[in-house]
Amino acid sequence: MVIHESAEDYLESILVLRERRGVVRSIDIVNELGFSKPSVSIAMKKLRENGYISMDPDGSITLNESGLAIASRIYDRHKTITAFFTLLGYLAVVALLDSAEVRWCDLYTACFLGVLLALNVFVIAAIRSDAYFGMHERPVTLIVAFAFVAALNLGVAIARIADGEPLLENGLLTRESSMNLILGAGFVPVTAASIVSAVRARREDA
Repeated sequence: MVIHESAEDYLESILVLRERRGVVRSIDIVNELGFSKPSVSIAMKKLRENGYISMDPDGSITLNESGLAIASRIYDRHKTITAFFTLLGYLAVVALLDSAEVRWCDLYTACFLGVLLALNVFVIAAIRSDAYFGMHERPVTLIVAFAFVAALNLGVAIARIADGEPLLENGLLTRESSMNLILGAGFVPVTAASIVSAVRARREDA
């Protein structure tokens, strides 16, 4: 049976929400995708009629075998694409920073920046989908942990700069002199993503 891309998006969202929350209802899909309630209701009716989902009397939505197969395939495809572009971004950063035209750091620092960028993309994507970290179950713990790492490394970097330690050696930013600054700055967007995710989850639970 041919299934439209919009239906695939709905099925994938149900799968992601189920992993995140355990129980999925139409209002959760409305909040996740930003669609109107009537649009989601119509889509759920069509999916149910085609045998992709089942709906309990209390409104909870369950993926049937065919729906789960499609949702898993789309979800795996998106994870593969994300991993590919993360790797591509890492390689691009390393190539850019190590080129002669913009050579302002050594190769080790370029690799460190690339790895950190790749990890940032992965962690923020995982936080947004509430995968691996269990953001929905323990948001405060993770926010505090991420903020602590950011503050600690930025504090160390500032202290080292205040003590007169140069950030540049022979005109290049090096791993030894800038590692804390780069690591601390890298955890700032991760912390911000955690806060946004926690606020969104609290609104959904309200």
